[in-house]
Amino acid sequence: TEEELALFQIVGHSYDLDTENMWDKIENLFKEISSQDEIIPMTTMEIIDYLKAMEKAKITDSYIKNHSKQPLWFSVNGTVCKINPEIKFALAE
Repeated sequence: TEEELALFQIVGHSYDLDTENMWDKIENLFKEISSQDEIIPMTTMEIIDYLKAMEKAKITDSYIKNHSKQPLWFSVNGTVCKINPEIKFALAE
């Protein structure tokens, strides 16, 4: 969204794509989504791992420390910031 980082998950069953003959539509949707730089495609397990990594982050009034082994994204003063593993990101006063 304009105001916060968001998660959008698409779930379903492949047999529905067969019965409705929708494989081309879903493949085109995924190609369009994955071509956007602002979007990070993930499997359900990757989402779970990401949420667990977010729980490990230490957030204070002066910094964010990423204690996980993967990059994390935060919205800081309206700017999306990627914080790499084991990095302490100072917040501007």
